[in-house]
Amino acid sequence: MRLLAWLWVAASWVAAASSLILTQTPNSVTVPENNSVSISCKGEAQNDQKAVFWYRQTNGTTDFQFLMHTSTIGRETHAKGIEQRFKTTLRSGPELCILKISMLKKEDSGMYYCTVLHGGIYTAASGTNLTVGELPPPPPPTTKPTKPKPKKPCHCSSGILKTKGFSCGALVLGPLAAGAAALLVAVVSTLYYFSRLPKKCRHRMIKKKLLH
Repeated sequence: MRLLAWLWVAASWVAAASSLILTQTPNSVTVPENNSVSISCKGEAQNDQKAVFWYRQTNGTTDFQFLMHTSTIGRETHAKGIEQRFKTTLRSGPELCILKISMLKKEDSGMYYCTVLHGGIYTAASGTNLTVGELPPPPPPTTKPTKPKPKKPCHCSSGILKTKGFSCGALVLGPLAAGAAALLVAVVSTLYYFSRLPKKCRHRMIKKKLLH
């Protein structure tokens, strides 16, 4: 295991001096058990003559575990004890290789590193942190607080409002009551006047006859 670790570190040093720069996506991913995950290794290679190695560093350890090797012709070689759930696909162009792991188990968690042999130079990628387990619960929805409806302002005179014992309701109902009372008095007076009108006319007729 220590030999593999030194090889990977040496590949990282060589990568700094080589023109091939590798990146892995995603940087970190959490996948439930029994699902699948794909890790992409990208870089600008001049030709398709390349071999790809995959390593895994389990959590809490410093050793690198060799997983599999894919030759320039696409032939896969798995390490002892590594199941056929690990598959690689070589590609041309920026996306050099894809590692697919199916039927994930909890022990598959760890950091996965892609190392490419291209032009006689080993180049190591940045790595992908894979966590196999339950997905974290989504955050609770954010609800905006409801603002209370503003009360309608009272358009009363400030001087009257300062008077003790008065309110807007009294100031509004007072004139209405006074107007209704005045109207009632006018109606009663009119009815009384017309009820007295025939008698007055009768007295005037009698007075005219006496004068003649």
